[in-house]
Amino acid sequence: MTMNRTWTWLTVAVAAGCSPSGGQEGPEGASQATVDSAQVVTEVQGFLAEYLTAIEARDEEAVRNRLLSERYRWVEDGEVRYRHVEDVLESLAQFPAGMPIRTSIDGLEVTPIVGGRGAHVVGGFTTEVGSGDGAFAFGGVITFVLERTDGTWRVVGGHASSPRPDAQRGDPPEGS
Repeated sequence: MTMNRTWTWLTVAVAAGCSPSGGQEGPEGASQATVDSAQVVTEVQGFLAEYLTAIEARDEEAVRNRLLSERYRWVEDGEVRYRHVEDVLESLAQFPAGMPIRTSIDGLEVTPIVGGRGAHVVGGFTTEVGSGDGAFAFGGVITFVLERTDGTWRVVGGHASSPRPDAQRGDPPEGS
């Protein structure tokens, strides 16, 4: 799927999710107006905890089962980094076996969309890699677009970005 079609899908999804009823059905056939947002938030929080655990464990099957392979896209710091589930798995395989990788998400905001069949997630993140002298960490903002398919949440895509070094100093970006 091209980026234009992905953005079109997201635009349609958000527009449908914002309409009062939009003809959309929720988790158990509920109309948009009666979707239990608290239930969606709880499900998404549990899903993300499982997803992060799968990433930390480098559990290929669990990671694969949590990503929507036919439409998956992940953006980092202004670039599309991963276009397929296999790209994610190859990236994880680059780390030495046993090297700790831990991501925590703070200030999680979950917004149900498309009658509860989708969710948009925003939060701050910190990723710690390694231990001891060679350890490093980075963080910033992370977003996820999730879709419930066959009763299971899956990541369609998202983004992670870290503050620019010049922004951390308070300097204006070049060319301003």
